[in-house]
Amino acid sequence: MMRSESVVLKVEKMVSAGKQLIFSVSVCSLFSVFGVSSAFAAPNAGVDRLQSAHSQEILNAAKASVGKEMWKGFGLPNGGLGCAASLSNVLGKAGVKYARSPVTKVVRQKLLGGPVKTAEYVVKEGGDEPINDRALAKVAKPGDVLVAFMDPLPKGNIGPKAHCGIIGPDGTVFTNDWNDGIWKHADIHTYFDSYRHIRVIRLQ
Repeated sequence: MMRSESVVLKVEKMVSAGKQLIFSVSVCSLFSVFGVSSAFAAPNAGVDRLQSAHSQEILNAAKASVGKEMWKGFGLPNGGLGCAASLSNVLGKAGVKYARSPVTKVVRQKLLGGPVKTAEYVVKEGGDEPINDRALAKVAKPGDVLVAFMDPLPKGNIGPKAHCGIIGPDGTVFTNDWNDGIWKHADIHTYFDSYRHIRVIRLQ
């Protein structure tokens, strides 16, 4: 039996027993190599409701960046498709410098496979309905990284079929506005309802 298979079997046994899953960096890295996150292995199991120091630093950087063109530095012609570039620069201001890319799904992969322990939770998995506020409140908290795609993971999307940002308080999000390339603080439904597959990533 391959090592990856034994890990999956162990996860399945733990889920069936109703135990909380705690993933080490090595296990998270293993799942990310195969394009599978801890949220896929155990959807929203053992959601950590405590805000980490990383989350607070990310939230502070997101607030400080409002009103600015955060997408610059990646060779993009404008900020129309600058969400991942903007997110990368905001994360960099928070000290997370290893997750830089102008592509949303690459930023996600780098976060999940990086040196800081992470957990990923499902907000929306398919369908054209708006984001469910109750589901969002159960798993997301300020400072989480938000990633959204039209197609399911691990395939995901690039370009206008993907978007990303940082969770703010009370159902809000910090994100790049594709209309003018300005980093803004807005209602999450304004920018993310149209995406079918949405997750949040928490740096722990």
